[in-house]
Amino acid sequence: MSYNAVSSIREDHNGVLWIGTRGGGLNRFNRETEAFTRYINDPHNPNSPGCNYIYTIYVDRYGVMWLGTSRGGLNRFDPQKETFIHYKYDPSTPNSLSNNIVLSICESQNGVLWIGTWGGGLNKFNRQKQTFTRYTTKKGLPDNHIYSILEDNQGNLWLGTNKGLCRFSISTGKTKIYTPVDGLQDYEFNTGACYQSQSGEMFFGGVNGFNCFYPDRIEDNHYIPPIVITGFKIQNRPVNIGKDSRLKKHITETKEIILSYKDSFFSFEFAALDYTAPDKNRYQYKVERFNEDWIDLGHKHDITLTNLDPGEYILRVRGANNDGIWNYEGTSVRIIITPPLWETWWFRALTVLLLAALLYIWHHRRMKNLSLKLKTEAEMERLFAKYKVSGREQEIIRLILKGKSNKDIEDDLYISIKTVKSHIYNIYQKLGVKNRLELIHLIQRSANQ
Repeated sequence: MSYNAVSSIREDHNGVLWIGTRGGGLNRFNRETEAFTRYINDPHNPNSPGCNYIYTIYVDRYGVMWLGTSRGGLNRFDPQKETFIHYKYDPSTPNSLSNNIVLSICESQNGVLWIGTWGGGLNKFNRQKQTFTRYTTKKGLPDNHIYSILEDNQGNLWLGTNKGLCRFSISTGKTKIYTPVDGLQDYEFNTGACYQSQSGEMFFGGVNGFNCFYPDRIEDNHYIPPIVITGFKIQNRPVNIGKDSRLKKHITETKEIILSYKDSFFSFEFAALDYTAPDKNRYQYKVERFNEDWIDLGHKHDITLTNLDPGEYILRVRGANNDGIWNYEGTSVRIIITPPLWETWWFRALTVLLLAALLYIWHHRRMKNLSLKLKTEAEMERLFAKYKVSGREQEIIRLILKGKSNKDIEDDLYISIKTVKSHIYNIYQKLGVKNRLELIHLIQRSANQ
């Protein structure tokens, strides 16, 4: 024996026992002589094994032996010629093997060879074209580490991965993922730890034990779950039902919620009413008039909305059961956010009316004052002509009407205070008044007549 660490054992169609090791290559065991023939990697011999670490050995329906190696890719062994053909990853060739670490091999009933890799997902091998088709997480796999592969009688492959057990449809490529929520021993399975009995029962071993089941007894869940809103919070506080509350009845029965613009942080909880595996139910939502695209929440069943502008919105929620059967109609609730006082239409209308009224009053008074001013000017001209008031005295009268003091008149007209007083005395004598107040009243009375 080439190495004491054995990783795989397989009997071929001729009853020959083949042993793969973790560093010693491939061994053929002679039952009669109890001797081993070793097949070890030789860097100078391209027909030798691609690697001395053999993860798995598989013999197909044609008697061809396939080896899954560590970093040596997929090897095809010809026992007659005792030569190895290597299929390896080529970054420049998209239809080459996806990864050189091959963990598992399985031939499906239709004769297709399936290759599980470490980090490269699942590969479908085309024998005629000698090419590979890759299936990874981008195509629905839960993980790209494929530790083990078995086929059931319904045309499905069962893949043991790092993130659960995956049922893969050979015909459609659709997947269904099972996790500890469904009763698995753990998310992670072990390399080569799988077996299928003659009755069809499958066994998969993992890091926390093993699972056994009959694939044909596992039924999909076709129930379309009702979707309901189950909780409502403002500022992370549950909202109680009450006359003066935002909720007048239970949230499951509420179709409209009226909020203040001050309620800037609120949240909803919802549920798909299917309890087969509720942790695997999925949800999507959108808020019409805010975002028109559906947002995928995965298994999360609550959302928080913040800083929505005043207006009307519709929250729509839809969900799926554990097998991805969606209720596309879902449920909805109308959200009305009232604006502050100064943003209401009636406040703005009153503001416009008030401004219009003030503008009208200002314009009316201005026109009245202008008319009065013109009338006063005309009356003063008549008085000035009647009482023969001089030009200088007219200037002084106009300054007095503006409330100017004697000192102001002195400064404005550049005359002495004595001259100012003399002119004012003459004005009083001509118009028959005794002081400034009587002078102003005289002119106002004349203008109002």
